[in-house]
Amino acid sequence: MTRLSRRLPPLAAVLLAAVLVAAGALPPAAAPARAESSLAAKEAVYTDYYRAVAAYGQCRKKHLGQAAHDAIAHYVEQQGMSEIGTKRLLLIQQAKDDIRAAGCNSPLATEALQRFDRELAPLLP
Repeated sequence: MTRLSRRLPPLAAVLLAAVLVAAGALPPAAAPARAESSLAAKEAVYTDYYRAVAAYGQCRKKHLGQAAHDAIAHYVEQQGMSEIGTKRLLLIQQAKDDIRAAGCNSPLATEALQRFDRELAPLLP
C-alpha cells in the first residue's frame, strides 16, 4: 500500500487517479496494451518484408549482396519499423523458415514475391 492510498479514502484515491489520467499526467491502463498490439502489428509487417527477401533468395535462387541488404534494411526502417529492436534477427529467421516450410509454389511465397517485385526490387543497386 502506498503512502498516498493510506492517507486518502478509497473514493478520493480513485477520483484523484481519474483526474491524473484525464490531465495526461498518468497513462490509462490500456496504453501498454495498445503499444503491445502496435508493436505486434509492426513485427508482422517486418516479417512480411523479410518473407519477400527470403522468397526471392529461395524461390528465384538469387543472391542479394550487402548493398542490396543495406538498401532493403533502410527502406524497411523508413516504413516505421525502428521499434522492433532486438527481435529483428528472430523475425528474419522466422520469415526464412515460413517460406521454406510453405514452399515456393505456395500462396505465401507468391504473395511474398509480389511484394518483393512491387516494393523491394526497385531498391536493388
